Amino acid sequence: MSQPKQIGTPRLSIEELRRRELLTAAVAVISERGFDKTTIRDIATAAGASNGSVHYYFETKEVLLRAAVAESDAQFRDYVHAEVSAVEGAVEKLKRIIELCFPDDSVEGPDWSVFIDFWQQAVRDSAFRDIFESANVEWLEMLAGILEEGVAQGELMLGQEPRAEAMALAAAIDGFALHSRVTEHVDGVGARRILQTKIEAFRARQPADDSRTQEGHTHE
Repeated sequence: MSQPKQIGTPRLSIEELRRRELLTAAVAVISERGFDKTTIRDIATAAGASNGSVHYYFETKEVLLRAAVAESDAQFRDYVHAEVSAVEGAVEKLKRIIELCFPDDSVEGPDWSVFIDFWQQAVRDSAFRDIFESANVEWLEMLAGILEEGVAQGELMLGQEPRAEAMALAAAIDGFALHSRVTEHVDGVGARRILQTKIEAFRARQPADDSRTQEGHTHE
């Protein structure tokens, strides 16, 4: 998995730029060392800053780590929104989301190592859990919105209501992200193929006898 993108936008103040540099450095260190082993010194070194500089912007390590993951996750969701808005059709939108979650090695995607570590923290820490819940609500709304649009347009035929299908798809994405890092049975390419096949199964089909019925009417 490639390194996280630089968290930042043009025309920011010097203080905001420095803050975001620290967040980006924190994500990179978490990816390499994990939450528990990441220290303020590690982050300061990665950012080319002093320990005091880190504490100037973030009171504690926990505050910095929560902010880093929250902004990294928000950045990825913004990226997905932008990419999906350029795609036509519900099936292709959903397949594009899977491509972004499990990209080819040459393309930068989410750092699942960071998010998996974050999920572990969220199990025991309500502050981390609040961040996850907020991000998850937005993620599910996007997936459910695409599914609802596909049903309304007659493109998709779902086995259950869109919100439930969105939750199932989100859980499948997260599950494959975990399995692709802790087992040898599936990798990112395999996960992408399996999930895109699942999405293809949502595609509404014309009844098998439609063409025959229409043909019969033609000859009458």
